[in-house]
Formats: sequence, structure tokens, C-alpha cells
Amino acid sequence: MCPSAREPISCYSRAVHLLARRAHFRQELARKLSERGYQDEEVREALDRLEGQGLVRDADTAQQFVEARRRRAPVGAARLRADLLRRCAPAAAVAGALLDTNPEEESLRAAQSAR
Repeated sequence: MCPSAREPISCYSRAVHLLARRAHFRQELARKLSERGYQDEEVREALDRLEGQGLVRDADTAQQFVEARRRRAPVGAARLRADLLRRCAPAAAVAGALLDTNPEEESLRAAQSAR
């Protein structure tokens, strides 16, 4: 059943709606939900539920972000790191996603970007 226009949308439902658009990091979702007026406790409960369901996984989200960015254009590790941190990715997820960064590939990407 769809909620009517007068019924408030639950924090969990709002989070699922945001995730339907694209993957989010836990902290990124927390910020967006808080900005929409949800209380800290209900945000925490919704995010814990989503993590338990495997719908919020920071390490996977970081890896997918890196792979997608590299497919679109040559991007170096420093730029990827900055973009991930801007999206509220935790440091451990960033480090894991950039673990396979090769200095030789970085030089190639830098040369391609310069062209």
C-alpha cells in the first residue's frame, strides 16, 4: 500500500528511495536523512536495518565507484580518493577500493589526462 500524501514517509523508506537512485555510503545517507528532518535514533535504526539486509555496504560502494569512474575516463588515485571522501566514504573503504592502484598505471592515467 502506498502512503497517502498526508502520511510522513518513514526514515527507512526514504533511505530505500535514495538507494534506488544510486548506491550511498552509510554516512552520506545519514547526512541526507538528517537534512530531511529525521531524528538521529531513527536514522541509526534505518541504516542498521539496511546494513543487515546488505543494502548499505561501504566497501562495495567504494569499489563500484572506483570501477565506474575508471571505465568512464582515466582518473588517478588522488582524484578518486578525494571524490570518495567528499561523498563521506570511510577511510577503510577508500583504502580498500584503491588497494590495487599501480604506480605505472597512475603514470599512464596522468599522461592520458594531460592529453
